Amino acid sequence: MEAERKRLKEFTAPGFIWVMNIGKHAKLVYLYLCSVADTDGTCCPYNYDIEKACMVTRYDVVESLNVLVAFGLIRRIRMDLDNGKYRTEHYIIIEGVD
Repeated sequence: MEAERKRLKEFTAPGFIWVMNIGKHAKLVYLYLCSVADTDGTCCPYNYDIEKACMVTRYDVVESLNVLVAFGLIRRIRMDLDNGKYRTEHYIIIEGVD
């Protein structure tokens, strides 16, 4: 347990997330994205990883990401790879949301 704690990085998230009416799963997914984002606010976790870390269903992950995009909290960039069959998504956390 102690080794796992040392491996995890500390992160910050804006306090306004607590007063937004976006639902508990969306808040949890937002905090997860903040925890895995690099210094410029970009991350590209798999939905499966979000699902397992937040202990929510795949449906909850997809809906939460859609809510976060709709509220302007994150930006989603879909990237098609060369094989045309697989798509990856990058997320950018938007700073200074009103």
